[in-house]
Amino acid sequence: EEVLAKIPISLKHSTAKSVCEVADKAGIKNLILTHFSVRFRDTYKEKRNSIDEIYQEARNFYKKTLFLARDFDEYVLDTSGKLTLVNKETPIYHHVDRKVSPRPLSLKNYDFDNVKFALESGLGKLSKNLRILGFDVVYSNDPQRINHIIQVARKENRLFLTRNRKILMDLKKNYIVFIEDTPLSDQLKFIINNFGLKDKARPLSRCIGCNKVLRPVSKKSVKYLVPQKVYLLNEVFSTCTNCHKIYWRGSHYNRMLNFVTDLC
Repeated sequence: EEVLAKIPISLKHSTAKSVCEVADKAGIKNLILTHFSVRFRDTYKEKRNSIDEIYQEARNFYKKTLFLARDFDEYVLDTSGKLTLVNKETPIYHHVDRKVSPRPLSLKNYDFDNVKFALESGLGKLSKNLRILGFDVVYSNDPQRINHIIQVARKENRLFLTRNRKILMDLKKNYIVFIEDTPLSDQLKFIINNFGLKDKARPLSRCIGCNKVLRPVSKKSVKYLVPQKVYLLNEVFSTCTNCHKIYWRGSHYNRMLNFVTDLC
């Protein structure tokens, strides 16, 4: 059964089969597949949804040069039409039997009582949810701003979270933690439990959009600024001092409160 069966049609994702059939019909000599659903991992975990499944499906419909790309992979296409992966030291996804474990980094000198985070562009959902939990997070969804984020992390003593092993190995002056390509809830549990941050979480105390601390406001002051139903069902409101967005304790707040409560 093809990979499509595991992803709802409503999400509008292409499948390896659909892309490869088009490439083969068009006579494409080289094909790079990327932007994989987070439902698929680069190794088997409990025999569920490995990236290898995507590779095997692609190979069933495309027999020419095929790569499954990671972030920051570099390729060269020469004049003869041959495509080559430049950074060969980085394992490609279909080598599921290979796993490079980064050297553990010492964080014993980091001040976790005043923890602040900086995240690379590929960790947008994690960034949003850390902010929902109340943590100070610097983030940009623009990959070209990676050097700026790294510099801010270094200057402001932020813990830099990344899924890029090259960054992990190259940077020597930042506090860095490698984030495995696992479900979002597992990533959050790893960060909260591993660094003892359960008691430091303050759900809905920081703006999700611009990271500023929220300021409490009276219910009366937002009467005409929020939907009527929201106004009637909620008693506690706050606003961002920067973008002035109004927050209330809805589903996000309750979900994160339960999440923190349930942490081991």
